[in-house]
Amino acid sequence: RLEFTDESKPEVDLFSDGEVDGHQRFVLTAAWIDPTFVRQKITMDVIRDLGGLAPRVDFANLYLNGEWHGLYQLVERIDKPYLKRHDLNRDGNLYKGEDDSANWQAKSNPLKGYEIVINEDNPTEDLGLLLDALTYTATTQADFEAQIEPLLDLDDFHVWQMVHTCAMNRDTFTKNYYLFHDLLAEEGTPEARFRVITWDADATWGINWDGEPLPTDEQQWHGTDNFSPRLYAIDSYLSTYRARYLAALDDQLSAAAMKLRVAAAVSRIRNAAEADLARWQRDVDLDDAVDVLQTAIEERETAIGAVVEAL
Repeated sequence: RLEFTDESKPEVDLFSDGEVDGHQRFVLTAAWIDPTFVRQKITMDVIRDLGGLAPRVDFANLYLNGEWHGLYQLVERIDKPYLKRHDLNRDGNLYKGEDDSANWQAKSNPLKGYEIVINEDNPTEDLGLLLDALTYTATTQADFEAQIEPLLDLDDFHVWQMVHTCAMNRDTFTKNYYLFHDLLAEEGTPEARFRVITWDADATWGINWDGEPLPTDEQQWHGTDNFSPRLYAIDSYLSTYRARYLAALDDQLSAAAMKLRVAAAVSRIRNAAEADLARWQRDVDLDDAVDVLQTAIEERETAIGAVVEAL
């Protein structure tokens, strides 16, 4: 994590999107398990393009006292400035799922598995109320409309579920995500709903959290959290999810679109990526690693498309 003062913050276009906003806080992550360096970026980008919340990701060469230390992913922090950039209340509650106890299940201590990221003095009863509703609300459309929809932004939830199941992210549904809640929003308004914010997407598209390959024919079409099976047991929500998933597979999540994202990102970082692999003496050929990623993307479109079509 890097943090700059008001005087030292870099007034540059950090995320290559034309926005020079003087970032004071961001994260540099080593792409150790992903030899292509781009899995996290393409996943976060497609989530945002589909209307979900996710940090911006770009790349940076890191120098310390003039010595080059390699190529890193530059990741936007999820914090008060992030909330402000998305017109969300900076005085709200922001929880981060830190371990598998953050499994969307009611528990005696609702905060178990979560870190309170900002505004530590805020009341936190809201998280327990959400988890109780997600766990105990009767699985009927009427009950979910009355009890769940006012509490949770289901558009966020659908995007989070479909992108990460398509990408085979096994490390997000019970941890490595954020929940934001505006405590001051008027009850019953969209602003009063919890929002899901994605975090950590390098273990995707055919590799596990330890960098080991995964078979790309995985059939899982919803997450391993405790809420998605209940939500998609209701026909209307399943129908909405299926339609959105198939539409995304024909557009932003299509193999053609995702492979273009890969090619664009790799073309920008090729020299630095190859130098990084050599700097850390990794026995990896960048082009071979990219070919593996592109093949995984193609195979995922075929495998998950057949599964979702059959729902």
